[in-house]
Amino acid sequence: MSAARHCALAMRAHAAAIRRSLPSDPVPQAVREAMADACASLAGTQRDTETQLAQLRIYLDSGSATGVKTRVQRMVDSLAEEPQKLLAIATSLQSASDARPALRAAHKLMAGSALQLLGACALAAQAAERYLAADTLASPNRAAQAGQAPVASSS
Repeated sequence: MSAARHCALAMRAHAAAIRRSLPSDPVPQAVREAMADACASLAGTQRDTETQLAQLRIYLDSGSATGVKTRVQRMVDSLAEEPQKLLAIATSLQSASDARPALRAAHKLMAGSALQLLGACALAAQAAERYLAADTLASPNRAAQAGQAPVASSS
């Protein structure tokens, strides 16, 4: 599930970029707070995903496939929620930037981050779908035989 790890790391990177821009962006306080909350949510989802990937590795290494499909789907669903939060902020900034051009930079940052994360999340969802469809849960080595990356370790 290297695609899920990549998506989680992209969330961390985008959260850092948004946090760096907060002091200089001339956005209303409510939007600033929404951006800060979105960053915290991205960071939390990134940490949760890393934990879930480590747990999946333990289950698969022990030969247990119980609940793996549900856990993978829950992880993918959780990843997919985050770009939607950024899109909502970007939409509000777009509307406001018509009247206040100074908000355009913040709008571009949020919209760009949302779109890039949507792409990363879509790749993670596709990889998870292929992984589960290939019936790779019985053995991590079957993932390689099916042309899929097994669930990666957390290192």
